[in-house]
Amino acid sequence: MINKQDFHRRIIVLAAGILLLMVVPDTLSANGRESFEAAYRIEKKNPERAMQLYQQALQGGLNTELRRAAMWRLFYLYQDLGYYDQAIRLAASLGVNPTRVKKVSGSLVENVGKKMNLDRERAGLYVNAMHQSRYPESSDCQITESEYTEALKAYPEHKALQSMLAKGALACKKGSVAIGAFRKCASRLCQFQLAELYYDTNQYSRGRTLMMGLALQSDLAAADRSRILYMLGKSWREQRDCGKATYYYRLAAQYADEERRERHNALAAYSLYSCGLKNQARALFRSNQAADDEMLRIFNLVLEADVDKDPQAKKELKDMRPRLLKMKQQGMATALVTDALRLARQEQ
Repeated sequence: MINKQDFHRRIIVLAAGILLLMVVPDTLSANGRESFEAAYRIEKKNPERAMQLYQQALQGGLNTELRRAAMWRLFYLYQDLGYYDQAIRLAASLGVNPTRVKKVSGSLVENVGKKMNLDRERAGLYVNAMHQSRYPESSDCQITESEYTEALKAYPEHKALQSMLAKGALACKKGSVAIGAFRKCASRLCQFQLAELYYDTNQYSRGRTLMMGLALQSDLAAADRSRILYMLGKSWREQRDCGKATYYYRLAAQYADEERRERHNALAAYSLYSCGLKNQARALFRSNQAADDEMLRIFNLVLEADVDKDPQAKKELKDMRPRLLKMKQQGMATALVTDALRLARQEQ
């Protein structure tokens, strides 16, 4: 339910948008205004597309008042559609008074709780951790070990909460705090996240010891065995031991379902490729077409371009360069994307 103040605020913003569309000066960027008008027309019918158009409008150029109206519309769309991270960031940019910011945060916490099935206290912790993970420079980073521990105790099998708490702690350079809390959580999911934290803090031997201990348990499902082997492969890859990384990734593939099997084999192949064993990598990955997975498709193109010397693959990588640059900026599969960009720059 939208409270009365929020309802009135939305009405005011909508009215401002209508008036501004009527009186904006001719010097306003045509692209920005056209995107704003298009977004406003379809907002109720297609909110996802409207969100994209408001973003384009802000990038295209708007005057101060119309820009503020677009930001408020975008904020409400972020909130309604569940883009909580973006909503938090945009709320900080709107320059509203502290009381209003508190109410906005409360609304976000409520929505997070409903969407993720968390109580209000833990939903607030999730939001704070998310803010820490994305914008540590503007966060007070005050989540304590006891708060982490209580959250894990209340939701020992909540993967999204665990992942966000770990990310928030790492961003604030409080990995040891999160590790202390996760060590008190006995669930298998907590143990996997604890191993990830060990890896993220360069404690690879501790992570491997933890995974080897899990591997001795008798009630493991195939998916759990696959994940344990994957985690072992990941640790060796991070330490540049390509042989062991490849070995464990291939073992992980044997226990995985069809979709993950292909990814684990690709990781094994990439471990070989990154160590200079390009022909062996191609031999392992040759049968995988990887048409439906962007990362696997990129790796397949990298092998075709670098090992098979296929000019068409180089051309495809060159055509993908804008997308690859964006992926690199977002920190997505940085090593693979860097290899793809290197090949895209080469002359055919």
